[in-house]
Amino acid sequence: MGAVCMSAQSARRWGSAASRVYAMNDNEPLHDALRRAAVINAALLKMSAIDLDDLDTSAFRAALDAAIGVLEKTTSALSVRMVERQVAEETRRHLTAQEALLRRREEEFTNTVTLLTDAVVQLHDANTTFTSELFDRSDRLEGLKRIDDIRTLRSKLESEITGLRAVAVAKQEADSQRVTVLSSRIESLEARLAVAVAQGARDQLTGLNNRAAWDNRMEQLDLQLASGDHAVAMAVIDLDRFKQINDRFGHKAGDAALVEFAALCGRAFDADDFVARFGGDEFAVLLAAPDRQHAADHVLRLIAHLRRGNPERINQGQPPLTLSAGLALARPGDTSHTLFERADQALYAAKEAGRDGMVTA
Repeated sequence: MGAVCMSAQSARRWGSAASRVYAMNDNEPLHDALRRAAVINAALLKMSAIDLDDLDTSAFRAALDAAIGVLEKTTSALSVRMVERQVAEETRRHLTAQEALLRRREEEFTNTVTLLTDAVVQLHDANTTFTSELFDRSDRLEGLKRIDDIRTLRSKLESEITGLRAVAVAKQEADSQRVTVLSSRIESLEARLAVAVAQGARDQLTGLNNRAAWDNRMEQLDLQLASGDHAVAMAVIDLDRFKQINDRFGHKAGDAALVEFAALCGRAFDADDFVARFGGDEFAVLLAAPDRQHAADHVLRLIAHLRRGNPERINQGQPPLTLSAGLALARPGDTSHTLFERADQALYAAKEAGRDGMVTA
């Protein structure tokens, strides 16, 4: 079966239909036909996924494989309905990312084609003028054969050669100017593309790296760890009781707290540290750390910045800010996944220890 592109709107309709089909309670018997239909739907979605650069199709397929595995084992109609909804939501997220990527690629392709078309038209027009001038000069040189006087012939020949040289020089200068203009346009296009790529890797609220940028950085980290370079550490950070801030002070106060936290990250971490926002109040940091103490000092510096500003926040009627952090230092055999898992477990240990602190794995 060839690759089929399914729109996000179609995915939403499919998910809604699935919800109506499986709108039953958990006591109702699960018919094999319903389960088979759910498995087939998930399998078809997996087969229709398009492989594109910069699109994590493998993760989408893995999620569908996991859903199929659950569906094949379940005996509950309610479980089928829940998995169907999860599949529909995963499909919606994947197709939304796919459509955004395809729109960016179409825009880049259109800009490139326009630039090349303009260049070809300009060069064709210039070469047509130059060729016409050469033909005119050649006709005049052909006429010199009818001049009998040697002195007159030499004078005319020198004049025509001078004219040809002037035409060639003018052509070279015009070509040079066109190349300069085209080079400038190419540089401008590359700059705009670079800005678009950078913006696509940034969280719109905080300006920190977003989840997509973090995933790309983790691919590089896996190569680094595989090469034997383990001079890195990872911190996973949550703002404490952030939901209460939103509930009590409003989402604007919550957004302001996130923006302030991002600014403090800029003061606490070095330029070669990679700070990303996962979403909500969840953050992760990859530190270029030669040892455990170096990494811990950076996280503790961030905690100190937050604590130091709390009296002023409270005086201004703003909520106090604290964080919980888990820190893990890379070791032989680690991958980005195992390193994150150890840091995440340390984060939960920090929360269980009372929050407002750090635990090192």
